[in-house]
Amino acid sequence: MNRFSWAAVACVLLAIAFPTVPHAQSLGQDRVIDTKPAGEMQRLRTTTAFNGWIFAAYGSLSGNSGGITIRKSTDAGQTWTMVDSYSGINLRYPNFDLIVTGSDVANLKLFVVGVNQNLTGNTFTLYVDRYNASTSSYEGSPLNLGASATPILDVAIASDYLSPAVNAQPYGVGLAWVTGGVAGAGQVKFLASNDAGATFDAPSQQTAATATGFHRNVSLAYGRSASGSNGRYYVAWDEFTANTDTAGRLFTSRNVNDLNSPLIAPVRLDDLTAATAGKCNTPKIAVHYSNVDSDASGPTAVVLANCEYGTAAATNVLGFYNKRSHFESIWSPLSMARVGTGNQKNATIVYNSRDSTFVLTYLDAIANALVFKSNDFNLTEPNAWKLLSSNYASTTTGLAGAAPQIGHSPASGASNFSWINRGTSTDIAYFDSGARSGLLDIDDDKSVNAITDGLLVVRYMLGFRGAALINGAVGAGAARSTAPVIEAYLRSLAE
Repeated sequence: MNRFSWAAVACVLLAIAFPTVPHAQSLGQDRVIDTKPAGEMQRLRTTTAFNGWIFAAYGSLSGNSGGITIRKSTDAGQTWTMVDSYSGINLRYPNFDLIVTGSDVANLKLFVVGVNQNLTGNTFTLYVDRYNASTSSYEGSPLNLGASATPILDVAIASDYLSPAVNAQPYGVGLAWVTGGVAGAGQVKFLASNDAGATFDAPSQQTAATATGFHRNVSLAYGRSASGSNGRYYVAWDEFTANTDTAGRLFTSRNVNDLNSPLIAPVRLDDLTAATAGKCNTPKIAVHYSNVDSDASGPTAVVLANCEYGTAAATNVLGFYNKRSHFESIWSPLSMARVGTGNQKNATIVYNSRDSTFVLTYLDAIANALVFKSNDFNLTEPNAWKLLSSNYASTTTGLAGAAPQIGHSPASGASNFSWINRGTSTDIAYFDSGARSGLLDIDDDKSVNAITDGLLVVRYMLGFRGAALINGAVGAGAARSTAPVIEAYLRSLAE
């Protein structure tokens, strides 16, 4: 890291410190994952490996020809290479998701779950493809549910590889999907592999719910804590009275005991407050996983959604949380964004295992900006989410309708972001390497703070060493608290 990089680091940290300075900085350079002609890029998903490698997949549609392209970056999003790309005439791939698993490069696996829609026969096939994530070679399809006339409207995938579930060898991979059709026929399905995705036993799939209306979106996450040491998968989905409705109901469920156990009865979330009852859609769920309990003795779960709430039924990002989620269905409402003036939507949230925080992003459609916030996993102040950037994108154009994605590097704690920017002639899939929170947490107190970490960087740049470097600049409970240790860490960043 050269002197100019040190200056950039210091500026970012100092900007975060003072509320009078707008948080509209691009956290990292906006790098191009890929481009397509305007209107052809349909969906974008990313996943980050244990070592910081990033994998991205996007859908494309041109006339009656649809496809999926998968790309990889091994240098924090600076450059991207092809993993796979496939398409077909009279075929569409409307929904897909991906996850990269494994704790060493030799056993790194990439799983892509997708829906193949055959326009000729109007049938839908659910499949899982597996790749060697190191070599980008295709290894086969451990799951292929035969063609059916029942529409598959959304899919999601998650894994417990960072904190393996009981009965998983060596870890598990979970799938969730929602089906549609006539009113009352839609279902929410869940299926887990307990052998690292080598096999999926299709007959063992579970039904989380059968709709009294229509399903549209599903989200999946894994959670574990000291008291909930078996580990469980958590599902969230929406349901609508009519197929054309935009305002609906939100539900969640989870495994009873472990990844192979049945799912509990659905818990409705949107009606926890009268103001949001029947007014929400597009839920996203995240759950904390570690060997530590929340202060309520369990794993904390958070569900965010678009809710028509406030003045003129403006769309706001609202949510719900449960800090004892593996034992009790005790959920509380959570307010994430401005209420009344709208228009904030399309939130995505993940648990950052390195920093023990929840991190999220959403579209502020009034400011045409992509917002980045965080909170500790205990949600000590559940509605006081820390604003880390009011727009990490380098532009405010082309963001209409953007559904930004957020991920993090388990090794460094670095958050990363991706989104589709729609121009007049070109769709661009962008990646921002974001706030490298693990690297910028100089004193390792699990928080990036300009008046501690930023001050340490500035003092180090100015030649301060020993007590002059650290006095008054180390956070409470910091793991790196002495001058020699902090100097060594800062020196390593410069190498």
